Amino acid sequence: MRAGRVKKAGAIACRIRKEILDGNRSRLQKYNGRVDAKEMWAAVRQLTGRHQQPVTIDSIDANSLNEHYANIFADTAYTLPPLKLTANQEWTRDWVTVYQQYRGVVTGQ
Repeated sequence: MRAGRVKKAGAIACRIRKEILDGNRSRLQKYNGRVDAKEMWAAVRQLTGRHQQPVTIDSIDANSLNEHYANIFADTAYTLPPLKLTANQEWTRDWVTVYQQYRGVVTGQ
């Protein structure tokens, strides 16, 4: 760039930018982002030159992904931790049901 032409080049770049913004704004004015979001984003992609190409791989589907991650996260060497000394060693299942609680409160047992 020759000396003294930097300011002129900057001014021209600003004018070009303004023209591009005005053109894009006028193209997008007909779209309402709250109503036509899909069409609006299609227009934005057209303006920016980006196109969404769905990527599909024939050998990968939901089942193969599920099996893959199940194999990764499965711990085949898992063992239950030992019980604490304060825990009941005999696992008696004397659970109190909601009905038993209600009956005990109502009848006073």
